[in-house]
Amino acid sequence: MRARRALVGLLAAASLTSACAAREPQVGVSAADPLGMFCGEQCRTALASETPPEQVSCQVAFLNPATSFPYGAAQALAAQRVATAYPGMQFSVLNAEGSVTTQTSQLDTVVNAGADVVVLDAVVADALAPAARRATERGAEVIAVDRAVNAPVLSTIKAPDVELGDRVAEHAAEQLGGRGRVAILSGTPGASPTIDRTTGITRTLARYPGIEIVDDVNGNYDITQGYQATRNLLSKYANGELDWIISHADIMSLGAIQAIEAAHREGTVRISGIDGQQQGIERVADGSYEATVVYPVAVSAGVVAAAKACSGEPLPERIPLDYPLVTRADVHQYLGTTYG
Repeated sequence: MRARRALVGLLAAASLTSACAAREPQVGVSAADPLGMFCGEQCRTALASETPPEQVSCQVAFLNPATSFPYGAAQALAAQRVATAYPGMQFSVLNAEGSVTTQTSQLDTVVNAGADVVVLDAVVADALAPAARRATERGAEVIAVDRAVNAPVLSTIKAPDVELGDRVAEHAAEQLGGRGRVAILSGTPGASPTIDRTTGITRTLARYPGIEIVDDVNGNYDITQGYQATRNLLSKYANGELDWIISHADIMSLGAIQAIEAAHREGTVRISGIDGQQQGIERVADGSYEATVVYPVAVSAGVVAAAKACSGEPLPERIPLDYPLVTRADVHQYLGTTYG
């Protein structure tokens, strides 16, 4: 393990404001149960450690892309909760608030300050690759969570975004009976989930010749932008010209549902999405949202993996998380199990 130096001032630099000030967000994990219900058998086997938590001693930094959206806020909180299970782990969380430049600087800084392991949720996969390579060259271990980074890392922990896109699109196609006009509400351009979820959605819908993708609009993983993008779609496509919206993320879907309701297009324009955010699951329960595919909070497994790496134990190159489809038929078993 590398010689350690204190990460002076890094916690002060971290912005840990919640996206939901009225209540502490749910994250679906705790120090007592750091892996939650979406780390299945393969995941738990990969993260099993021979080292007792109290014997883990190292410096770990989690680099979060932003806390301005619920998933990012939940990640920051989950990381801190899980890290408390390791009393000898010096742990810090830094939030880039969507800036590639900021996150690149943060990664260089924590490595120069002696971090043994960096748990990285990259703002943009390609842009963070050079800094991730520098970190590895300087002797730090990098574990990617949630979003892949296009550089060699010790392990990548996430649900498979292409397959999430497949799953939500397959459900929509089945509900449409194989015929209809679909729009995609996409996330941040260049982010690996955006690229991969679009790949899954488009390749699945391509198997249905009666389904046409009429538009792909950007909501940037933001509720307000999701509302505005959907409002524009509803203005562009009259009744009968748009049947379904597939959203890359529940946070955008919540804005989209508001736009659909404001336009009185409920029932004629249906919507489903990805992430399994609690507010999205609640919308499935009340019937205004057709379905959501759960994307679990990945950083909790990342912190457990970091502890294992600190102890010199091996990790597989990829550790998958489960991603169930939530519909009205089974929604009640998922209430309170994810984040939001």
